[in-house]
Amino acid sequence: MIRWLDIASPTLRKVHQAWLGFRGTRLMARVSDYNSFVVHAPPEMSMSVILPMDGSSPMIKHAGSTVRGAMPGIESGLRFDDIMLGPAERTALSVPFHRTASGRQPEARRGAWRIPGENRDFEQLLLPFDNDHLRVVVVHAVFEFRRQQRSAA
Repeated sequence: MIRWLDIASPTLRKVHQAWLGFRGTRLMARVSDYNSFVVHAPPEMSMSVILPMDGSSPMIKHAGSTVRGAMPGIESGLRFDDIMLGPAERTALSVPFHRTASGRQPEARRGAWRIPGENRDFEQLLLPFDNDHLRVVVVHAVFEFRRQQRSAA
């Protein structure tokens, strides 16, 4: 069964539509199509994570400039185990990637990312890519951050 996604962002909807084109009639897009897909996702708003076959800590393959600006300490080439965030922040970042990999379906979510000095609302789309054995080996996430509106008090 394929889960319905509630995506508000027009940018994220376009990225999801591109992923669906690569998926075709399959449950997921193949990792062999990843390089062709990635041109449809804004690189500055993207983060891709490699899930090693040996079960070791996932590694950030790419973290765009907007993602790095909103999440200090996130960098390309960093393993999840080495992310220098507090336990709550590291969990909030990593759990959606693990959930998408184990569920083998895209996920869309909204929330607020709290960083020192400001809070940012975000919408996130996570897209799985599998290998020839139907195992998710890459999860690509696209974030859309918005500064929270201050209430007039």
